[in-house]
Amino acid sequence: MLGTIRKVQKGYVVDVSFNGARKTKQCKLKSEAIQIRKEINKELTELFKQDAKPTLPVKHKVGLSLNELKRIGHDKHYKHIASCREAMHGMNSLINYFGGDFNIEDLDAVQFDNFRQDELSKDNQPSTVNKKHSYLNICMDAAITYGLLKKLPVLPKRLPEVPNPKRCFTEEEQDFFIHFFTRSSYPQLADLFVFSLETCIRWGEGANMRRKHFQVKSEPKKVFIPKTKNGNPRTIPLSKKAWAAIEPWLVGKKKDERVWLSDGLTYDRARRLVDKAKYAMPVDDFAKLTWHCTRHTCATKLVADPSVSQFDLMAFGGWKSLKAVQVYFHANIHPLNRCVNALNK
Repeated sequence: MLGTIRKVQKGYVVDVSFNGARKTKQCKLKSEAIQIRKEINKELTELFKQDAKPTLPVKHKVGLSLNELKRIGHDKHYKHIASCREAMHGMNSLINYFGGDFNIEDLDAVQFDNFRQDELSKDNQPSTVNKKHSYLNICMDAAITYGLLKKLPVLPKRLPEVPNPKRCFTEEEQDFFIHFFTRSSYPQLADLFVFSLETCIRWGEGANMRRKHFQVKSEPKKVFIPKTKNGNPRTIPLSKKAWAAIEPWLVGKKKDERVWLSDGLTYDRARRLVDKAKYAMPVDDFAKLTWHCTRHTCATKLVADPSVSQFDLMAFGGWKSLKAVQVYFHANIHPLNRCVNALNK
């Protein structure tokens, strides 16, 4: 301990010097002097700790993980952009395939092409896979800009955007899934399945529906969907089947209470039940048939009616561009009959 204690005529003097700073204090008893010396030592030590500039440790970082790349892309580019949620969902697909600790500098064309083929096997369109390619590139560009990545991996060219036929539920599969969910003691999931087939909604849109979103006094009944994937809310009328599926679950609900998923049902549990139903049926193209296929099934049923236009389908299903709905119309030749009729005149 620094400092001295001297006896003087009227008691004791404490004298402490530390890094050029000196402090003295006088007291009557030696025990007081010892305690004062401790206090002065502590005070001066704390003072110089605050003034000193800490030496930053040298970080020996090797590579940049996919988890870190996603965070950088979010913070430096997507944070205040409307497509942030979709971009982060795309990055999650890469993380689920490669792992969050995967070093992005180790990524090569063969690995990325394997990822793309895996995505296509899940009934994703080439345009959707190309979007995930773009999200990855933008995140890597942000990492390079801030000096966190030295160079971009060499990746293959984007996929040709030739629309693939969408996987839909057959009528036999629809009946089987409804009965399977009911027998599994999840009648709410069976009704949500029917409701999704009749409304073209995404899972997340159904999960966020509240009692207050339903207009039950109008004819036909309507539902307002405030939170959608592309950020544009929409209101859609309900078919008789859709209303029959949702009506029992509106009874007794408060206006801000969720309509679906109110009995402990979660997306993970629903996905496991869908997989069990596919095993039980069984289904040949296991990976392609997912809950999202209810949306494809509804859209395909709508375009089979010649009176439904592309713009009608966009408004009903909440698609943002014509390109997104053209995949449902490319095999529908009903509108072309008018062309043939005109030529036959």
